[in-house]
Amino acid sequence: MASSASRFCSLAVSAAIGAGTLGGCAFSTRNATLIYPPASSQGAVATAQAATPPAPSGITIAVLPFVDRRSDTTKVGQVRNTFGMKLAPIRTVNSVSVWVRDALALELRNAGYNAATSTTVPDSSLAIEGEILKAQADAYFTYGGEVELLVRLTKGGRELNRHSYAGNGSAGTSWSGTAKSYAQSLALALADALRQIVADVGRATTSP
Repeated sequence: MASSASRFCSLAVSAAIGAGTLGGCAFSTRNATLIYPPASSQGAVATAQAATPPAPSGITIAVLPFVDRRSDTTKVGQVRNTFGMKLAPIRTVNSVSVWVRDALALELRNAGYNAATSTTVPDSSLAIEGEILKAQADAYFTYGGEVELLVRLTKGGRELNRHSYAGNGSAGTSWSGTAKSYAQSLALALADALRQIVADVGRATTSP
């Protein structure tokens, strides 16, 4: 005898079609592995620094942990039906805080900085840290990812820059509602935010 969940999924086929979730029941949780950089096969710029000139050599930056301020730190989105109704959560199998920190360190290195992750920083060194305010993927007819970060750059304890950054990205048309496409949208959104952050770091570290 079919389970109640199976019967429920069968009844939801029309909603799943509208939501682009024929790859699995629309009511099933998607478990996404966050990636960075974004997959280049999607036709996206793979790294945020692609349009950013290299930084002067010899500048060292410690990339400190990012604090996840979201109420549910494992949830990164929502599966919806054709009417926009929330059907199931999208959850991450890896840490959003580590994902953001490591991606920022990568982009700073790509831009020419000597950047490494750290839990502490010498008093005289440059350090960058922040908070995660949003990491959200969604899909209606197209996938969409949003990332919002509050970032603080300091040197010797003195604040050089504090700013909020928002990034957006899309993996394209939502045909099958896959965890991989939600993760790609988030990676593109993070790359968009990091492009802005790296540019501001460049301005802050080269200002007289």
